[in-house]
Amino acid sequence: MLETETLLLGLIVIFAAGFTQSLTGFGCGLIAIPLLTLFISPKLAQPMVLVNGIILSLLILRGSYRLVELRRIWVLMVAGLAGVPFGTWILANWDVQSLRIYIGVMTIVVAMLFFAGLRREIRRENMVSVPVGFIGGVMSGSINMGGPPVILFFANQSIPRAIFRANIVAYFLVVQFTAVPLLISNGILTRGTLGSGLVILPGLIFGGLIGSFFAAKVPETLVRQITLFVVCLAGSLSVLKGLGII
Repeated sequence: MLETETLLLGLIVIFAAGFTQSLTGFGCGLIAIPLLTLFISPKLAQPMVLVNGIILSLLILRGSYRLVELRRIWVLMVAGLAGVPFGTWILANWDVQSLRIYIGVMTIVVAMLFFAGLRREIRRENMVSVPVGFIGGVMSGSINMGGPPVILFFANQSIPRAIFRANIVAYFLVVQFTAVPLLISNGILTRGTLGSGLVILPGLIFGGLIGSFFAAKVPETLVRQITLFVVCLAGSLSVLKGLGII
């Protein structure tokens, strides 16, 4: 279990992550992971956020599981399952500073792709689902940020919002559960990290509730721009921390 001061910082970060996720529909991992790794090891941050992510996904899917299109996403899920072991290997074997740089760079790249607002519908969806799902699995297993590739992919496919959300959460849940035994076997997910993850869980729930309250009151475009700016800043700080500059 982490020290009290560190857990308080973790509560603040996970609150901000939950608030962002609820307000914009994305950003939990993009906010939580790079900011948490400024004061704890990525090898601790990943399983802590993973615990919160699984619980959040289960809560969301509880009310929307009927909307999941398994015929549409099964290829994506299988590819994600194949990518998770590579991601957990990275997390288990890379040193802490390299992981911080990797987290920061991937965070910035993803934020810039969201900024670009790429829009092009893909006709051969199953074919493209393979690399997208695999990359998402690698990112999920290593830094618990497997959502952005899938979100960018589905955002171009003209899927109704409720189905879009249900499909993405179903994918998240599959790759997150797959990572659990691999992280346990590598000594990354332990009783201590599990306990720390559960301690900061109220921050995620409270942040989500506050975000839901403000969601209809704040212009979506403005919120997305501010969120992506914060994500880029968090990624940059993670890179600087990894390089030993801060």
